[in-house]
Amino acid sequence: MKRYSFIIFLLILLLPVSSYGTVDYLSVNHVTKEYYWGNEDNETGWIGWETVPEGQLDTAEEEFEELGYTRALNPFKIESILILAIGVSVFGIYFFERK
Repeated sequence: MKRYSFIIFLLILLLPVSSYGTVDYLSVNHVTKEYYWGNEDNETGWIGWETVPEGQLDTAEEEFEELGYTRALNPFKIESILILAIGVSVFGIYFFERK
């Protein structure tokens, strides 16, 4: 029995395993003049971001830097500002109506 379990263990190890990789893509935001290298796990925000076509990935980063674009550290900058503004507005309305 021990021999069969070892053989079954080896067969399981030799089974083809599908590999999971991340797909890198370049997104650019013309509103904030930023570009962002993302992958399937790290997406960008929704407002103003567009994906650069795959054929232009080799030269796109240099072209954007020449045009004054910077690399984005926070791709959710516009969304964060909107949420903060809405939160402050709701808090302000609640605070002033309470008085």
